[in-house]
Amino acid sequence: MQMNRGAVTRLVLVLLLLLESAACVTPARERVIFSDYGIRVGLRHDTTTDRVTPPARNSHPPRLTQEEVRAVLGFLQVSGYSGTIMGVFVTPRPIALLNDEEMHLLAAPITHAFEQAGVQDRVFFSVPDRQTRYNEDRTEGMLFLRDPYLHVVLTDHYAFARADTAGGEDLKDPRDTKGMKLFVASPAKAATLSSAQAPRWSALDRIHLSFNVRDALAASAALPSRPATGGESSEDLRLQIRELTASNQELRARLEEQAKQMDALKAELARLRQALGKGATPPQPGRRDPLR
Repeated sequence: MQMNRGAVTRLVLVLLLLLESAACVTPARERVIFSDYGIRVGLRHDTTTDRVTPPARNSHPPRLTQEEVRAVLGFLQVSGYSGTIMGVFVTPRPIALLNDEEMHLLAAPITHAFEQAGVQDRVFFSVPDRQTRYNEDRTEGMLFLRDPYLHVVLTDHYAFARADTAGGEDLKDPRDTKGMKLFVASPAKAATLSSAQAPRWSALDRIHLSFNVRDALAASAALPSRPATGGESSEDLRLQIRELTASNQELRARLEEQAKQMDALKAELARLRQALGKGATPPQPGRRDPLR
């Protein structure tokens, strides 16, 4: 069977990434702690601990309550775009990494996973799109603490579709990160780490972010609360998430419309090229009578 050049390139990249992953994890270790509602949470070996000598040690198990884990998840935001065209036309707007239901379902399993995490473990999570059927993309990432910093790694998000390879292959291009970027919402602040503080990231950890989790939780607790009926701040948060989700859907609609316009322009260009190839004279713009 003959493979095209693009397919061969993608296959080589996948093999290189698998070899790097295998070299960092000997043997590979993964333990699922929670599996329900299509969600998976568990522990994996943290490959960044092996990339220094002596091996780095994570600050596990951390003393985080379930409410604190939920607050930490609420800080996280992500931006990205579907395919390769979105970033050309619009600036992606950050949306919540997890919606309110997902944070509620993940808070307890992630807390329990952290309680069982060793000094060379990461907590991983994998969440399906429960609102859209037949969406094979998932929100997937990992968390680990080292010293005062929470390190977050994102590998996929179901809100952003992978780029069309135009070849019909099911193989995912490992270079396609969907233009994703991680952010933290105020009062949390992303940390700028020195080379001594920063984990030794691998090629599999391209999208990551670090912040001081205790400072973020303390700043959040110090914020003045509104004197209102119970649940108002939660309702405000849900409203913001709905607005961000609606904004993302609007961006998707704009992308689809722009893609249709581009397809129409390509079809018109192909028609003109075909006409020129047959020797036809393309229509000329009308000339104005100079005497008028």
